[in-house]
Amino acid sequence: MTAAAALLFKTFNLAVDSHLIVWLLDRCHSSGGFLATPKAPVPDLLSTATGLHALTTLNAPLNGVQEACLDFVDSLWTNRGGFYGSWLDDTLDCEYTYYGLLALGHLTVAAPA
Repeated sequence: MTAAAALLFKTFNLAVDSHLIVWLLDRCHSSGGFLATPKAPVPDLLSTATGLHALTTLNAPLNGVQEACLDFVDSLWTNRGGFYGSWLDDTLDCEYTYYGLLALGHLTVAAPA
């Protein structure tokens, strides 16, 4: 929800408090990926993709989370052509494949040249 609010701020040209960016970045798990809430047990691909999308839209630097997030997204990819939603899932879902590709797109664009 915070990522969506951040995008609305940007869409309507409203000032974005730097605390919003810090709060989003703080949702990044130490092993990569973003947590849906501060008390979520594991990161998930939906929260990771939307968090990265919001941060990129706000022009926030991803260098502090980029490598860990790349590793996280890679850990959810399968050679069957899809992504799991989290480390707790055992079923592939086309929705999570979309989120995996969205996350990879933002992480690739953010990559240093």
